[in-house]
Amino acid sequence: MKNLAIIALLAMLLWFGSAIIRLERYHYASMLGICERKARPGQVEQQRCLNSIETRTGPLWHLAYGLGIV
Repeated sequence: MKNLAIIALLAMLLWFGSAIIRLERYHYASMLGICERKARPGQVEQQRCLNSIETRTGPLWHLAYGLGIV
């Protein structure tokens, strides 16, 4: 039972970590104005831009900034 709880908690940490990375990527791209130059707010093109843009060197940097470590 204890091992099942540990596995469930690790899965939740991965899930929350991926959400933090995605939201920090969106936040940083909008702060820099990257996608606003390519499309107007609310358009499908802007959503595609936000989903495809990589603003920092990797996901771990997004996680570190999102958690306030860096």
